[in-house]
Amino acid sequence: MQNHINSNHLRRAEQEVTNLQGKAQYLSAQNKGLLAQLSEAKRKQAETECKNKEEVMAVRLREADSIAAVAELQQHIAELEIQKEEGKIQGQLNNSDSNQYIRELKDQIAELNDESASDQMPKRPERLLRPTHF
Repeated sequence: MQNHINSNHLRRAEQEVTNLQGKAQYLSAQNKGLLAQLSEAKRKQAETECKNKEEVMAVRLREADSIAAVAELQQHIAELEIQKEEGKIQGQLNNSDSNQYIRELKDQIAELNDESASDQMPKRPERLLRPTHF
């Protein structure tokens, strides 16, 4: 009888060991699967981070290009404004020169009229054609 009891205990213990070995194998396989998923998730995360860094760099490059283009356009605008001011000044100088020339011609006409009135001399047109300044 004692032998039979011991035999039953031994059989149950062996079944328990077999069950625990099965559980251990199942958990080991599950652990391997989870480690593979973790590894895949880490790989995807690294890939995403790399893509994000590339996108940030691309945005920074576009931003730098835009800043350079704006600076170039501002420089061009400044050059055009300088040209505009130079044109205004040149126009003023030209107008001033024209006004001076007209005054000189009027002065010459007045002188000729004065000479004509005092001397009763014919007007000399060649003096009209000679500006003293232009």
